[in-house]
Amino acid sequence: MRALAIVSKDTFNLKPEECEIISRDEIDINGIPVYLSLLDVPNSEFNSTYIENEDLVYVRKTAFSLNFRDKALCFTAARYLQNQGNQSYWPIGSDFCGIVEKVGPGVKTLKVGDRVIPNYAYPYSGFPNVYPGVGTNSSSKEYEVFHYSKLISIPESMSDEIGGAFTIGAQTSFGIINKLNLRGDEDILITSGTSSTSLSILSAIKNKVGKICVCTSRKECIQKLKDLGADDVIIMEDRYNMLNSEQLKIQIEKRSGFDIIVDPFSDVYLPQLISSLHYGGKYITCGIFEQMPYENKPNSNQSVQSILELMINLTIRNAQIIGNCLGEKQDLINAISGFQDNEFNIVIDSVFDFSNIGKFVHRSFSESNKFGKVVFKY
Repeated sequence: MRALAIVSKDTFNLKPEECEIISRDEIDINGIPVYLSLLDVPNSEFNSTYIENEDLVYVRKTAFSLNFRDKALCFTAARYLQNQGNQSYWPIGSDFCGIVEKVGPGVKTLKVGDRVIPNYAYPYSGFPNVYPGVGTNSSSKEYEVFHYSKLISIPESMSDEIGGAFTIGAQTSFGIINKLNLRGDEDILITSGTSSTSLSILSAIKNKVGKICVCTSRKECIQKLKDLGADDVIIMEDRYNMLNSEQLKIQIEKRSGFDIIVDPFSDVYLPQLISSLHYGGKYITCGIFEQMPYENKPNSNQSVQSILELMINLTIRNAQIIGNCLGEKQDLINAISGFQDNEFNIVIDSVFDFSNIGKFVHRSFSESNKFGKVVFKY
């Protein structure tokens, strides 16, 4: 089976005994060399009649994609492989689309031939002794075995490209909506407007609130964001000094503060924007920006308020800070229904195949003009 993997430098230069290298590339991410190979590795056996496979499903992948979380995992893999002589490659990837090839005798919800994407329900998987959350960090493996509760079928109208980029963004976005208990008339601010997460949130929430204001540093994306549902787009010259923006000040004054701020990168924006909330407002976040080890980042400490200042701002506004990690199974079901009703979609930037694996990974993580998800299709 094929798998896109981070490899050690030795594996990159020498053909490993246990697999065949289909293609290879070396890329630079944030100044650090990363060695990539598309490998043909031995396929694991799966006998659907075995009792130990009773609740398991054997899936052949048709497409996959990388998420922001995978960038740090790639560096962890590269460092691990450099120091470990007993492993030569580390498959990567977290979202995927696939086809059910075999099912265990206890699987009743899926059948051979079903097209599926992962169900990363969190904090509960919905099944005893099955871990919640992201079910694979190696979704590029062409074949993989999953507990049936970690999969959900998709409609024919959903392409492999959309399916291969769907779950994490969709389940997170509808998980956020679930937690917000929306009235339908809120003024909201979405930060990091061209990040894949924010694009997904914008698509999911556009018909469920009042006015939507989106922040971005990319002037060329203003119309694209408005086409996706933004009412106003604020151009930010410096994400670490947002309160210096005259455009943002105007939007805050016009609304007397935002009812909701949706923020995928709380370590950058929370300390700056908490004072922009309206009384009784909600600040919801699903992650942090500074996940990368070994990366030179701007010094954001100057913009970080103390915990005391943060709590004062929360208290005087009767505001809430809400954390959100992924979502429940019902959130994913709602996202798929929204897709079928043309009320929700995943923005696709580009699609790659095995002929350019370096470009696929580099565009996924490092190219500033990316707009949407980058997908690898088998």
